[in-house]
Amino acid sequence: MKIMCLISYCALIFSCNNFDEKHIVGPYHLAYTDISEQTTIYYEVEGFGSVGVIPETVYSVGYNNSFIVAKQHPYSDENGMNRTITNYFIIPIASQTTFTPEAGVIGPLGETEFKEKIMELNKEPIEFSISINKLK
Repeated sequence: MKIMCLISYCALIFSCNNFDEKHIVGPYHLAYTDISEQTTIYYEVEGFGSVGVIPETVYSVGYNNSFIVAKQHPYSDENGMNRTITNYFIIPIASQTTFTPEAGVIGPLGETEFKEKIMELNKEPIEFSISINKLK
């Protein structure tokens, strides 16, 4: 099942004409196909394709050597991006190639819960250094 999802995701990404991508760190990328409201974080599996880690609409990302943090407004095809909700995610950076990087993701979290959890895991905040201002 996971292989089929991965193949479908790769087909979707590479079959669309409007594709924009920003490298985050290691095999992690911030990208969208068609419209920026579909921005996601994905993990590139060398020689195979990519695995989605955080669904759309990711609009702000930060990282250090151990973690990636992300802010996301939920998105649905019916209603688009919901800017009234902000979800926070913590992604442990994989130290080796994995086909299930989404398995270690912590979130969605509210802002207070996120701040407490990142301090527990990292001992200091991580700055959101990559932002897509039109999606905030």
